[in-house]
Amino acid sequence: MGTTFSAFDEGNRMFIHLRARTAYSLLEGAMNVKALTKHVVKLRMPAVAVTDTNNLFGALELSESLEKEGVQPIIGVTLKVRFPADAVRPEMLGALALIAQNEAGYQNLMALSTAAFFAAEAEGEPLVDFSAVGRALWRHIEIRRRRPKGAGEERPRLNLRRISEPHLY
Repeated sequence: MGTTFSAFDEGNRMFIHLRARTAYSLLEGAMNVKALTKHVVKLRMPAVAVTDTNNLFGALELSESLEKEGVQPIIGVTLKVRFPADAVRPEMLGALALIAQNEAGYQNLMALSTAAFFAAEAEGEPLVDFSAVGRALWRHIEIRRRRPKGAGEERPRLNLRRISEPHLY
């Protein structure tokens, strides 16, 4: 059984890295999952998010390794995204780190990662259009909206507007 840590351990500040990368991020991350787990435990982090570039190859291995040590795994992916041109800006490429909130979010990350690799056949590198990210977000919202209401449970009010184009500042 792993060791668990309190967020209020003597004098330690709670820090959760939200953009760690492993060796599964080819040419970007050099740390394998076992080494990352040891490092996170050594630093007494209660959780860590791994957002490897364009893939979720290490998600299962990471989850199992961290959970054995009592550390909360947070699964994400960093995708290369094509932002559409508008009247002010030309088409741009960027990177967007996405983190799964739950099983439906993880399913959306897998779909986006798969779409990026299918695009690689045509584009030469894995990337997704920003509109695909917006569609995945709305699929997740629709799943939450359709969830049956339990006894005495209030249905969450969603005050979200549809994303039509990115706002880059």
